[in-house]
Amino acid sequence: PGVSLLVNLGFGVIAAGWIIGAYELDENQNLQFEHLFAGFKRNTGQLLLLGVLYFAALLAVALIAIVVVAIFGGFSGGMALLLHGDRSALGGAMLLGILLGSLIFLALIVPAVMAIWFAPALVALNDMPAIDAMKLSFKACMANLVPFLLYGLVLMVLTVVSIIPCGLLLLVLRPIMYISDYTSYREVLTHN
Repeated sequence: PGVSLLVNLGFGVIAAGWIIGAYELDENQNLQFEHLFAGFKRNTGQLLLLGVLYFAALLAVALIAIVVVAIFGGFSGGMALLLHGDRSALGGAMLLGILLGSLIFLALIVPAVMAIWFAPALVALNDMPAIDAMKLSFKACMANLVPFLLYGLVLMVLTVVSIIPCGLLLLVLRPIMYISDYTSYREVLTHN
């Protein structure tokens, strides 16, 4: 859990390293091992702020989803048990609460991901402050909503498949995701 927390908080710095490496390759430069740590050398504070803001958004969304599950699952299940003495209704109510909580989580996480998608590239390559980068990222994703959502669905499926073999394929998927982040940044925001 501690390592996961650090990785989540350092998301912007880690992503920036991959993005800078992809940028250097795109500019016909050589890819170097140091590119992985480039986020620690330039705009580090703003990149860390991205990670903190994104992590705070994840926590807020998860908390809202948990409250929805507790209210709708627990309350309606408890009422069914209290009023009708029906234990089978308790399981159905909990399932309904979990489903509703999951849908609310997905609905709320999409705007957070939209705000963070282009932000590491904007901070690392354009020297934008974190908040401005998140605003521009959200606007750019809104302007390209259908491709963004389609890519998100594909990425979700690939993530689930990557987790199956003890999460080892995430070591391949994450760099591909960061490189595709740079590619989409280049296509959407730089018009090259």
